[in-house]
Order: sequence, then structure tokens, then C-alpha cells
Amino acid sequence: MPSALPVVPVLFFTTTTQALATLGILALAAVAPRAASELGISAALIGYQVSLCFFGGMHTALLGGGFVRRLGAARTSQLALWLIAAGAALSALGTVATLAAGALVMGWGYGITNPAASHLLSRAPTTGNMNLIFSIKQCGVPIGAMAAGMMMPTLTVLAGWRAALMACAILAFAFSLSLQPRRSAWDDDRDRAARLFVNPLASLRLIWANKVLRWLAFCSFLYSAVQL
Repeated sequence: MPSALPVVPVLFFTTTTQALATLGILALAAVAPRAASELGISAALIGYQVSLCFFGGMHTALLGGGFVRRLGAARTSQLALWLIAAGAALSALGTVATLAAGALVMGWGYGITNPAASHLLSRAPTTGNMNLIFSIKQCGVPIGAMAAGMMMPTLTVLAGWRAALMACAILAFAFSLSLQPRRSAWDDDRDRAARLFVNPLASLRLIWANKVLRWLAFCSFLYSAVQL
């Protein structure tokens, strides 16, 4: 039986991982005018970079469960940060091709943050406050967005936009190392025999088979459509 995990450390690491992942994918958007000027392209093209990020995330989000079962949620969180760091470093090379490739790689990392975080938080003894705990974790998204808006322009003025992207890569990689001492205890429920790549449609079929989840998914889709 896997042991219960401490609430505060798990919440801190999952929230910070979410924040750094969000910082990575929004970093270029915060300095788009400067980057576009140096590359000789329109700053409006930043929309394609963000789209590539979420395109990559859409795919790995469906595979996140397999990664969590095989590698463990802590290792999957580290993997997410490594992909964010790699994508930011690739983007820092400063060509249109590397910006596109970096966006896709960061998206792969972003897509597996939530499956890993949800698994870790589900093992913390927070049954009575689960909504609050998950809401705090999700605050990592606006925290990361604010960090991008505050940090990236300043670093760009001081050292250039490529150096600013490298700073994001270093931050993500450095934080991933702080998870290593906890990895053994937090991943004691991983199954080394589990398939790493699972059927990406299996989770969708599970949701569709449950009436409550099906209606929640439908309402979520309608809400997204209204926002567009």
C-alpha cells in the first residue's frame, strides 16, 4: 500500500512545476516584439508558437497516465521540467525553425504536468479539502504568466531575449533537481512493468462511459466554445 504524502511539500512542488511550465510556454510571448524585430518577422506570428505549445500538450496529456504509472508522478514531473528546459534552450537558438521546434517540445512537457500533479495530490491526506488543494495548485498557471510578464522583459533589456529564454531553461532544470531527493518516496507506487505508451483514447472512453463525467466534459466544451 503506497504511503500518504505530505500535503505542503507536494502542493509546493506541484504548484511550482505548473508555474515554471507556464513560464516556459509564455516566455516568448512576453518578448515577442523584440524577438520578431531581430528575426525580421511579424510579432503576430507569436500566436503560432503558442498554438504549437498546446498542440504538443494536447498529445502528451492523453499519454500522461502511462508515464505516471511506469515512471512515477515525481519522475514524470521532472520529465515535464526537462522538456520545458530543453524547449526553452532550443528556442534560445533564435531561428524560426528552432522556435517552432522548441514550442512543440515545451508543449510535450506542459501536457504531462497535470496528470503527474493530480496523482501526487491524490495521495496527500486532503479528502476534506481536495477542491481547495487542487485550486491552489492550479494557481501555478497565473503565477507563471505573471512571472513571464515581469521577468522576461527585464532580462531582455539587460541581456537579450535569447538569454532570457535560457534563464527559463536553467530555472526549470534547476528546480527539477530539487525533486530528486523525494523521488524514491513519492514514486513508491510506480509499476515498472506498466506500459509507458498507452492507448490515448482509453481515458476518453472512460469519461464517456460515466454519465457524470460525460456531462461535465460536455459542459466544459460548451464553456470553451462560448469563450472563443
